[in-house]
Amino acid sequence: MRWLHQNKKGMTARVGRFATSGEIEGVFDVERENLRWIAYAITGNKQLAEQSLVDARGVQPTATGVFRDWLVQWAESATARVAATNIGEPLREAAKKYAYWGCDHPSHDISQEESSLLAQLSPEEIVDGLDPLARTILVLRGMQRASISNCIVLLNVSRRAVLGAYCHALEWLRAHSVGTETQTVDRSADNGIAESA
Repeated sequence: MRWLHQNKKGMTARVGRFATSGEIEGVFDVERENLRWIAYAITGNKQLAEQSLVDARGVQPTATGVFRDWLVQWAESATARVAATNIGEPLREAAKKYAYWGCDHPSHDISQEESSLLAQLSPEEIVDGLDPLARTILVLRGMQRASISNCIVLLNVSRRAVLGAYCHALEWLRAHSVGTETQTVDRSADNGIAESA
């Protein structure tokens, strides 16, 4: 019976690490701006983004619960999943253009710098630059580190479409990064001229 007592004691310690329903509810208030950014970058529509936040707030965690340490990531993932579901048809339409997409890249890894750049962009820039599938996969892979397989299952599109859209999104982000660096250099050059004048 000693092992049973020890096992129950261990289970109690593990349960204490799980978020309470109040903590789960509260993360949507504390992380509201972050979650709004995710929902808007995916949906491309402010009203639909707000509805996605409401819907994500109602998502119940699995029967095993959510670890407190992973609560923010869980809320981000729930928001992204709901937002992607809320724009299902535009995602499937966008997938058609990637049906025969070819890619020469050996890897589709996003660097930490690129991930940081993505987080600094406004949702409007992402919506203006990318179609619904490309921007959804960019958020899922680039910020939430979802696997290609997870994206396929979540979005219910082909592997080729996911890879093509992600490749396109990375090319856009990298081009955007170069444009940002150029603007930064230009601004400092202007400052140098102004100071010497």
